[in-house]
Amino acid sequence: MGPAIHPLLSAGYLVSGFVMAGIYVPQLVRGWRNPRATVLAQSLSSWTVWAACRVVALLYGCLVIGDLLFILAVGLDLLGRLAVLAVLLRAMWLQAWPRRGRALARLWGLS
Repeated sequence: MGPAIHPLLSAGYLVSGFVMAGIYVPQLVRGWRNPRATVLAQSLSSWTVWAACRVVALLYGCLVIGDLLFILAVGLDLLGRLAVLAVLLRAMWLQAWPRRGRALARLWGLS
């Protein structure tokens, strides 16, 4: 491919980064509003691996490719994945809290 196509490909990849980041928004809203369903529907290991893959892609973009639009697109996608991970961890924490509270109450002799 010639050098004339490079800016078009970079711009297309940037647009895809914004689209991917936008896809996470409804998922984040639903996850925040319904933590129980989030824990049941989402896999922590999958989201962690996907986020780690994006970290590698971001490092590759920064250290090898050096294309600012590529870095921005991958960074946006990584930001969305990390936000989903944060909402999932919050949901897991909220799901575990009642059990933790009961265990602490038994430990302290309150129940």
